[in-house]
Amino acid sequence: MKTTKDMTLNELMAYYLEKSQVANGGRVTAAPGSQTTVLVETVGGEGYTEQVKARAWGELKSELAVLLKLLGDSYYALSYETYKEICRLLNRDLDGCEVTTTMYSQGAMPGSRIRITPEGKSTIDAVAWYEIPPGPLKLFQVDGKHYAISLVAPKTVSVTIVSQRKTGKFATPDSRREIIWYDLDLSGRGIAGFPRKPEYLL
Repeated sequence: MKTTKDMTLNELMAYYLEKSQVANGGRVTAAPGSQTTVLVETVGGEGYTEQVKARAWGELKSELAVLLKLLGDSYYALSYETYKEICRLLNRDLDGCEVTTTMYSQGAMPGSRIRITPEGKSTIDAVAWYEIPPGPLKLFQVDGKHYAISLVAPKTVSVTIVSQRKTGKFATPDSRREIIWYDLDLSGRGIAGFPRKPEYLL
């Protein structure tokens, strides 16, 4: 099996999101990397209110979130725009990208902006793809935007606490309140089943 240092960009992104699932969540305001509580309701008729502790992937500005559930039941909250950007990168062939392997001495939260100075090059502003601990990373550019992905990040880094309580029946069943987890498609064939109706998140 390949080590992360030998993986292509597509393989690295798929590696960190292996067996991930997505669902729609409640309204969230959070800075990149901060812990936040996302309120979600399951089953539109008679259901449960679920509070999920999630880490923000990018900035959330009082908007309905997409929940990303990683292996080990760790959760991230993403804006719909960030979710679309991740899916776009996952489904794009990045073999032709210029890639720079460099060291980074500080940690960076997922979706945050970081400044990196590769050896012999000017300082680059990049977006942290996934979480970046101190250590080597790969820099790559897509459509004029730089991204950084760690070669040494643990696959599951967020601690999650979930509480659940019964809410009783809703007066009118509302499909927007149904939380159904879908597998995140890593195959390059497009987004797998979620969101079925993107307008729910707008």
